[in-house]
Amino acid sequence: MDSICTLPAPPHTLLEHDDERLVLAFSAGLAVLEDGKLDFLAPTSIDGAARGPDGCLYCTRGEQILCFDLERGGGPEDITAAFAGPPRGSGQVVCAPDGNLWVEGCAKYRRLDGTFEAAPACPFATWMPIPCGQDIYGNFWSLADGDCGRQVLVLPANAPAQWQAAGLEAGQWDYLLTDSVGFIWVVGIAGWRRFCPRQAEAGWQVLRDNLPQSAVTAAGLSPADLALVACASGALLELDTNAAGAVLAHSLATLPKAARCAHTDRHGAIWAATEDALYYREAAADAWQRNWEKMRGRLPGGGNHDVFSAPLKDKLYIGGGWAGAWGLPSRDHVCDELFAFDRQSEYWEVASRMYLPRRYNGTAELDGRIWVVGGETRIVERGGEGQVLYLVDIYDPVSASWSAGPSLNLARTDPFVVTCKDRIYALGGAGHNSGPKLDTVESIGPGETAWRFETPLPEPTRQGHGCTLDGIIYCVSIDGVFAFDTASGRWDEDLPQPGAIGQGPLAAAYRGEVWVIGGYEDRRCRCYDPETRTWRAGPDLPTEQSWGAAAVMNDQLFITGGAHFSQQHNTVVFDDRTYALREGNRAAAMPPAQCYRNPSPTEKLMASRPRILQLFEPLCL
Repeated sequence: MDSICTLPAPPHTLLEHDDERLVLAFSAGLAVLEDGKLDFLAPTSIDGAARGPDGCLYCTRGEQILCFDLERGGGPEDITAAFAGPPRGSGQVVCAPDGNLWVEGCAKYRRLDGTFEAAPACPFATWMPIPCGQDIYGNFWSLADGDCGRQVLVLPANAPAQWQAAGLEAGQWDYLLTDSVGFIWVVGIAGWRRFCPRQAEAGWQVLRDNLPQSAVTAAGLSPADLALVACASGALLELDTNAAGAVLAHSLATLPKAARCAHTDRHGAIWAATEDALYYREAAADAWQRNWEKMRGRLPGGGNHDVFSAPLKDKLYIGGGWAGAWGLPSRDHVCDELFAFDRQSEYWEVASRMYLPRRYNGTAELDGRIWVVGGETRIVERGGEGQVLYLVDIYDPVSASWSAGPSLNLARTDPFVVTCKDRIYALGGAGHNSGPKLDTVESIGPGETAWRFETPLPEPTRQGHGCTLDGIIYCVSIDGVFAFDTASGRWDEDLPQPGAIGQGPLAAAYRGEVWVIGGYEDRRCRCYDPETRTWRAGPDLPTEQSWGAAAVMNDQLFITGGAHFSQQHNTVVFDDRTYALREGNRAAAMPPAQCYRNPSPTEKLMASRPRILQLFEPLCL
């Protein structure tokens, strides 16, 4: 790793304020690294520090909680009373993936909207715990001090009112990490443990093989969002697991001394601080972070997928969705929330709740309101299949209220729902989750009281994504790419195809092109230029991804949610991360051999991978 600068003391916190500034917290002060130089904001002791969703730095100092506004400058504001402080323990401060800000020992936490709320009850800890991490099932995890040592606590997504004991004996535990594939790691003098909520019956696994022999001195997340540990030997290791449960340790770097803290920034670079120096390792040449920027917040709902998003006034909205593994023990969960993503803060919030859980529905904007169209409802606790819906519900962000829209002519699950030239279109889908696909199309405009039928699709299709570009609607699925000219009412009979497409691809119209994004077991982006009628290869996704949402807001492409099958872990990973495409990312034109006719029914069947039928509820091919 490259040496960046010397340090006056060992820091206990490294965090990224923005793309230009790294913040270091010391027992002797708070400093910002900019252009390779340290600028101290506070020369006195800082116990804990975190960046809030508003861009301010929230720090603890003794019995005080301080807020530093780096943009406005000036001295810090004492906000201890707002948290019902003072801090306790080591004074840790955490900004959770939902944008809520927690201070160790305080009776209140700061919500994303700036209000304060009572912290969940905790009968087990000496003082109020804080989340050390959130898993992909929506559960928060904590290491808290108790009478018999440090214990692991969990705040389940399905029971968020009170922290619960997580079933691991109290002991000398130092670090807790939650990774992007669903594992919780705990390490300390007491040893190594690993837990997976989707296999809760197996309990905590005692780990002994393929682990570092020297003590762990710091921990964080690697560029792949896996467990990263720093060892007394100076080694930085990434920890993963395989389908058999074996630990896989991968060397990331070696320092001349043990790291006291480590951090992966949003460019995929690793920062590590020893007792007297700061080090840096640039992202790999093929790192996904060179093309995509991971947003700070994560989509609520615990690995929500089968979702669609619609932009409206600097926010992205997602209505409902299905979490295939949610809570503890993890189980299926259909969401009833309307989620909203704010680009400025980079966090998601629950804007409202629908009156029933909903999945496989379309989401679109018309006349300044969000329309939730069709789909199906399913209350998991009652079992059984989902009920396919004709229903249309309309949300007005100005009044924060819902109204009923005109019902569809046909009940549709998995429809393509898009807005084009002041009309919403519902295309294809299915009348039953395991039933035949539909080829019918219907649309509605402002002030109309009924949907009207349009020219049917060239063939029935579902389980994909739609977008619009210059008055043309594009539907992308395992059946191919279809283009509908809303002015003439005709489908393009000779549209060039990008090759085989896996189940559940994403699609978006971005800067004059139609992007076909991912699909089952596919990381590729393929971009179609309607003027030249040619395809080119775009940047690969961070992971293989399908059943997620894609949308363009303020000339920036966003993808969020979804799921992918991990061969290494032999499981479906439900993803709750949101990514934005970085500026200037293009790739070469695709070879002509990759642009060909629509795939045959046999090719579609092969591309769908039969394994997916065993992992999810039955899906119509």
